[in-house]
Amino acid sequence: MDNNNLNETPVYTDGAVEESKGLAIASLILGIVSILCGGGIFGIVGLILAIVAKKKGQAGPHTVGLILSIVGLVLGLIATIVVFSIYGLAIISYLGNAMIIL
Repeated sequence: MDNNNLNETPVYTDGAVEESKGLAIASLILGIVSILCGGGIFGIVGLILAIVAKKKGQAGPHTVGLILSIVGLVLGLIATIVVFSIYGLAIISYLGNAMIIL
């Protein structure tokens, strides 16, 4: 007979299980990835997961994930505008030079 278990007191719970922080942590990770990769789908999914985690009342980094996802989306939008502006100016410059030659 094993005497190690004689000193342990059984623990009884009311059946409530602590909810995990999975959605909040996923939103944090996707927020970081959205900043590194320029927004896109990572920022959108991170934003959605942060909102769902907040509505479920999950403790954890859902607020930081929400902020990082928004920052990633804004940076991605700014980068897209800059790239299209540069391409637009290059096309206008090319067409301007082509008109001079003709």
